[in-house]
Amino acid sequence: HDRVRLGSGDFFGEMALLSRRRRQADVVALGYCRVLVLSAADFHRFLRAYPRAKAEIDRIAEERTRANEEKAPV
Repeated sequence: HDRVRLGSGDFFGEMALLSRRRRQADVVALGYCRVLVLSAADFHRFLRAYPRAKAEIDRIAEERTRANEEKAPV
């Protein structure tokens, strides 16, 4: 299992929301954290309301997809 350390302002779960599929990863907090939870409907409403944020989330999702594909066994 790959491990990625996220920090303040980072997000996760976008891949499942964008693809409308179940999530593929688990997240474990190493310490205290605040987490904002969005329903799929609220997430997509947010993307429609904020095109710049959508573009950034799409860019990051594409980077993560590419990184996952590079790690995948052949």
